[in-house]
Amino acid sequence: MTGEKQAASSQRIKVALVGGNEEGLLTLASLVRDPDIEVLMLIDRDEKALAFRLHEYGFTFDKIFTFTVGSEISDLKRSPEIDLIIDATGDPKIHQELYLLNHPAARIMTSRGARILCEIKSTDDKMVRSGLKIEDREKKATRPDILIQKGGMALLEMMGSVPHEEISRFSVEALLHGLEADWAALSLTGKIGEGLSTVAAVSYPAGSGNGEGTTGKEGLSLLASNWTQKESGVLLIPPSPADPWAASFLETAGLAQYIAVPLLDQSGLVGLLEIGKKTGRAAWGRAEAAVAETWVSQEAFKKHVFLSREQKDAFEPLLKKLKTLMESTRPLEEQLDNGVAEVATFLSASSSLLFVREPETGDLVLKAQVGYPVKLKGLYRLKQEEGLVGEAFRVGRPVVLKEISPPRKKTPLGMIFFPLAVHTTPVGLLVLEFKRFQSRHLDWKENLKEVADVFALSIFNDVERKYMSQKVMKLAVVNEEGLELISFTSRDKVLMTAAVSSAMILEAEGVILRVKEKENSRLLVGYTYGLQNTEMDKFLIQLDGILSENVKETRQPAVYADLKKHPVLKGKIPSKFPYRSVLSIPLLYEETVIGTLSAYNKVLPQTFSTTAFNDIDLEVIEKYGQFVSRALVKAREHHQREQLITIDELTGLKNERYLNMRLPEELKRAERFKRKVSLLFLDLDLNYREYEKLPQLIFDDLIVKIGHVIRETFRHVDISVRIRGTRFAVLLPDTGSGFGETLHRLNSSLSALEIYNAGRQRLPVKLMTGFGIYPDHAVTVEELIQKASRVWPYDEGKK
Repeated sequence: MTGEKQAASSQRIKVALVGGNEEGLLTLASLVRDPDIEVLMLIDRDEKALAFRLHEYGFTFDKIFTFTVGSEISDLKRSPEIDLIIDATGDPKIHQELYLLNHPAARIMTSRGARILCEIKSTDDKMVRSGLKIEDREKKATRPDILIQKGGMALLEMMGSVPHEEISRFSVEALLHGLEADWAALSLTGKIGEGLSTVAAVSYPAGSGNGEGTTGKEGLSLLASNWTQKESGVLLIPPSPADPWAASFLETAGLAQYIAVPLLDQSGLVGLLEIGKKTGRAAWGRAEAAVAETWVSQEAFKKHVFLSREQKDAFEPLLKKLKTLMESTRPLEEQLDNGVAEVATFLSASSSLLFVREPETGDLVLKAQVGYPVKLKGLYRLKQEEGLVGEAFRVGRPVVLKEISPPRKKTPLGMIFFPLAVHTTPVGLLVLEFKRFQSRHLDWKENLKEVADVFALSIFNDVERKYMSQKVMKLAVVNEEGLELISFTSRDKVLMTAAVSSAMILEAEGVILRVKEKENSRLLVGYTYGLQNTEMDKFLIQLDGILSENVKETRQPAVYADLKKHPVLKGKIPSKFPYRSVLSIPLLYEETVIGTLSAYNKVLPQTFSTTAFNDIDLEVIEKYGQFVSRALVKAREHHQREQLITIDELTGLKNERYLNMRLPEELKRAERFKRKVSLLFLDLDLNYREYEKLPQLIFDDLIVKIGHVIRETFRHVDISVRIRGTRFAVLLPDTGSGFGETLHRLNSSLSALEIYNAGRQRLPVKLMTGFGIYPDHAVTVEELIQKASRVWPYDEGKK
């Protein structure tokens, strides 16, 4: 399969069909003809007889093996990639069982609805856009014909037999295909509540949108609803509208065309049906708007809206009471206790639990409970990736559990696991348990979402407030500690203070600070805090060595609530290892890693958090890490400055270290401007034995006098240097061989110096010289020094 084909296959809707009866096989025939659908599985109780029935309906063996055949509904869970489960059995119990299956991703639809959708999509003849009435069109059925006639019948059949959410989605999807739209949504109001809430939304083709609205902005729906109420009719915005308001609306919505149909009753607006197209081709007109109006005016659709709103209204008192509770000034844990008690009473739940997700670990900790004799608040913990809890979090939607064969009673036990989330961020889980689980509980899921949203928003805001408070406080500490840190010049003091302050800022049990001693060297332990000379702490230092090298190579921080889950450390940690969480960052200076800072075991848990490091910890320690890096570099530079003093103490001339720094710069400058540079080496032709016998004071006086003579003899731009002993050097920029007269004057001045040994005998001072010229004699620093350092007695005749 080519890359294009694979991409196309990945965007197709993955379908599983339940029921190999005549209805099921007719549905299968419709599905396999749809290019947007890929059938993955066919489920029937009588798997052997199914093979014969498939053959009778024209499915040859090569077609059979394009999908899997199974006999149990539980087989559907073997294919988590399934997007849609179609029920062709016609059995309400099986339909309910499919919902209770809790497939991680799939939505559920009746075969009747699926076949009608396939038929609408496969109809190529489009509606005649001349504004004629439906009865005046050609006899051949168009997409809108099938939508109104067959879709309306399907809606009627669904009433009372399938959950409201399934009816809402079918009504939206059928209209979307009937008018060849790209997006459609249904929003309803409550009699008591205010505003619109989306109950179904769908995008087409598969993968073209999130299915949750035009752009996820509910303000657009509210804007459209206000317009339709004001004008008492359908809002139709064609491509490239002349009206500025309409053009702005389309731009904000990300659409090229738009239709909004108000749902009205005696009390006013009760809902809004919206459809949109992302292209301006095949422009919609009043005929398409009339089809949408006809669709919502059907008795079956009106009844569905009435029942949905009635159920929504039934929950309004609970929602109002919850909002009042959660907006009170009481502590959040007390708000949650009271809120969960209200929910359990209102829904007649035998028990209710509310778990709050720890942002750092992802674990769920019990924070409120009703109906359990044992108090487990703050003690009971669930792993988010495990069991039904993990399933609810992974798919972001409710998971329902029900007894299959209740012993000695007519109604089974049942549970609903409802995830709490804010803007797709999971914050907790609401668990409701019912001693008498009924089919109507499946219809509560959309209403329970609003209940869950009230809890989720309160938890989210409380965590955000506490986190912001921590953040402000810690950043203040970071700035105070950081400014003090960069005032130090001692490297050891910087390391010690940085490790201690990091432990305080992060509330960590242990800190290991590593630094790079040399370029391209390994990171060595500079300082540790909180560690003892135990075997486990020694082992931690070894593990930190592995972790820090990984952080250095990736240049990315490592934050793990459980060290055992770190991919680099996996399998290397003993079972009784006392350290669990880690936060390790690279210390960067001018994009270069100069060390790492690792903190282990957060020791002071906050509200709704654990002994694990969070995003705020990472942000503040990265900020402090910038101070640490600057302080280390500053201390290193101070140390280097002490070691790299460039003045000779005795003569006041530059020293050999300065010459080694300056000479490469002068050669580069001479190369750039095509000039010459000369280097002179100067020494005294003394009898070494006499030289060694000179008293220190006399020798120092000689060196001072020579240095003075050299300074006075050469130009201001020339760089005079004392190498060691009696050897000097002079660097002459922009000079070739024209320094003979200068050497003559230097020799004369040195010869006039009166130097006496310990026996009061005068020692003659004779000059020895050597020189090299760039680029005449040498082109590199090494070659120039080597040439100039060969000194010979000065020959006055060769000046």
